Amino acid sequence: RLDRAIQVFQQAVNADPAYAPGYVGLSEAYWRRFRENRDDAILQQALGNAREAGRLDPQLARAHVALGLALVEERSYLDARAAFDRALSLDPTNAQAHRGIGAIEQAELVAAALGG
Repeated sequence: RLDRAIQVFQQAVNADPAYAPGYVGLSEAYWRRFRENRDDAILQQALGNAREAGRLDPQLARAHVALGLALVEERSYLDARAAFDRALSLDPTNAQAHRGIGAIEQAELVAAALGG
């Protein structure tokens, strides 16, 4: 299903290169693919598409969430937190952004417990 999602979202942004939600969809699909196989090249696809979505529509909360999710995987927690905070400033009820902040806090607690 991810291959089909990537294909459909790619067709959408090819048809309209200014379609920010299409880039969000690509980012989310690549993020899910990365979580399956941990391939850094796929994570870079997720990051790049999220950044493009945010560039095209800075008011699109989902773009900031997608960026935050990819940055968490990269362990760029400060930048991820900023992305989630931006998403919440645009959409205070965005559940994914709240979950993302929770994931960061959990990762930081684990790191602290392990002495890192």
